Amino acid sequence: MHYFSLSLRSARKFASRCICLAAVISSAFLATSAPSLAQLDIVSRDLYTERTRNEGNLISFCLRPFGPIAAFEAELAEQIGKMLLTEVRTYTLNPRSFPVRPSIFDYYFGLTDDQMFIMMAQNCDVVLGMHLSAASPEWLRLSRPYISANVIGITRDPALKSLEDLGPNIRLGVHGQASGDAALVSYFNTQAKGTTPERVSFRSNQDLFAALSSDQVDAALIWEGALMAGTDGNPEGYYPMARLPFPVDPIGVSAAVRIEDRFLGVLIDEALNALDENGTLVEMGLRHKVLWSEAR
Repeated sequence: MHYFSLSLRSARKFASRCICLAAVISSAFLATSAPSLAQLDIVSRDLYTERTRNEGNLISFCLRPFGPIAAFEAELAEQIGKMLLTEVRTYTLNPRSFPVRPSIFDYYFGLTDDQMFIMMAQNCDVVLGMHLSAASPEWLRLSRPYISANVIGITRDPALKSLEDLGPNIRLGVHGQASGDAALVSYFNTQAKGTTPERVSFRSNQDLFAALSSDQVDAALIWEGALMAGTDGNPEGYYPMARLPFPVDPIGVSAAVRIEDRFLGVLIDEALNALDENGTLVEMGLRHKVLWSEAR
């Protein structure tokens, strides 16, 4: 196992100079949005009180409150602390803090950008559970993914072994406007008319899994983490189809630090690289039933 010597004090001093600016910006946001934030019960401290973050080598992590990924990420915070030889503190959000409560089928964290800014100013150095996308706030630095889960073709009929086996009489469920859906639509546009299955779009992974499990659709393109969540980590009776005939990027889940804490971000990346190289990340993903061994 690789270990890294850690000296976060220089990063803490730099961050402490920035926190005053964070408080000013945050107080301006509160002046316009205080009622809604009060309802969400996310702000537990006075933003006008400076939090120096001069806490030696301690790293504080913000965690999601539920689901298989939550258990994975709680252990991951401890693993990162061991790699960096530093103390770890975790802060788990109240489920009421989310404007739209995520489900165990989701991989995204679920807070607004403004809520994320306030939470990091007050409670944590690192947020676990960020999905790299064009919508990521520009003031965040995201790490390399620590979970990389696939979008897979899945069915309850073992005779349907690949997407090519799905004729026009087959109903294929998708999570609408997700990456797998966009790739599927592009693929269908290259096929002869009348030869492809019927595409049935659902608004969430939870709805998609429910349709597949109740045979409303014959097959589905679904994020493997959602399949594992829906089956409590035991997808017996669900069969993976052959590799899709078009590329779909895996869903990556990353850690985030504020852009001014880039030194800390580099250390997080180094720790994740070591945990990847020694097989810890995949082992944890399988043990916490986020990843499916059949999809590896």
